Amino acid sequence: MIRWQSQSKVLYINYDKSASIALGILHKFENLKELKLFGCKYREIFSCGKEEKHTGRPTHKQIKSLSDLPNLEVLDVHYCDRLMSLVPFSASLQNLKVLSVTSCEGLMKLMTPSMARSLVQLRDMSISYCEMLIEIVENEGEGDATTTTTEIVFNNLKKLSLEQLESLTFFCSGNYSVNFPSLEELIIKYCPNMKTFSRGILSTPKLHKIDYERKEKDLENGGSELNTTIQQADKTKVDSNLTALRLSERDIIRIWQGELPKNSGKVKTLQLIKDESTNIPIQILQNLAVLKNSNFKGVRTKRFSCNEDEEHVKTLTKLKVLELLGLFNLKYIWKQDSRLNSIL
Repeated sequence: MIRWQSQSKVLYINYDKSASIALGILHKFENLKELKLFGCKYREIFSCGKEEKHTGRPTHKQIKSLSDLPNLEVLDVHYCDRLMSLVPFSASLQNLKVLSVTSCEGLMKLMTPSMARSLVQLRDMSISYCEMLIEIVENEGEGDATTTTTEIVFNNLKKLSLEQLESLTFFCSGNYSVNFPSLEELIIKYCPNMKTFSRGILSTPKLHKIDYERKEKDLENGGSELNTTIQQADKTKVDSNLTALRLSERDIIRIWQGELPKNSGKVKTLQLIKDESTNIPIQILQNLAVLKNSNFKGVRTKRFSCNEDEEHVKTLTKLKVLELLGLFNLKYIWKQDSRLNSIL
């Protein structure tokens, strides 16, 4: 359903089952200022046509199509559970002032660094209830530890809200210098896997306090200790009563190397939130003696894998709950004649 308010230049699109919005449709709405999407089945918001899908790069015509939306100031995306990315390539939304994304469960990374740099007018960004979102600004490798640090500046961003993002590990995991010269309000609530805000140099000169997990925390030195504040708060979450454990790919590697989390013997629920390997390494479950529940979110796996000896099979038979969410590359759990059928 499409509804157009000509006076305010607001376009509402609700429950569209298409894979994406064709840019040609948006061009029919002159001087579009606000785009509000609700309950749509888009995998990406803007479609750039067949040619890009074959070449992997946008054509000049396609780039011009996105630049034909110069007046877009508000983008609201809600309950689009199949959404994989906001845009299919590094688009420029230079006049966007408000970005709100809620309950987009398939979204793993919000924006590329080049898109982030284009948001020069962004004032308010609110991201919430996106269970599989791992980071806000994607690490494309241009800012990794082996290269010169690259800068990303949100010049006009005054308010940033991150809420109910269970898989969020960083705002940005790359070695980028991230600057928020105008940021005055930062809200971080129910982001249990965020252990630090950003890996690179971080600047928030106007940020004097943050709303962290419903508690107000003061920041000194121009907010330069934001990473430290989050790291210290994360340490307090781990205590002797640890029963749930969330692991990213980096954590899994450490477990393979024998570095078990403290009190891991009491873990009953395991969640894997990011693993780029072909197989899920079932062997790590052996170290979690009382594990009963497993939850895999956004794991780019093709199959479960383990040696089907008695020890591994016995470990898996303890499972009572197994959740598989957003495993877009999954082809099968195990083969038909596998001994792992005993889990069922």
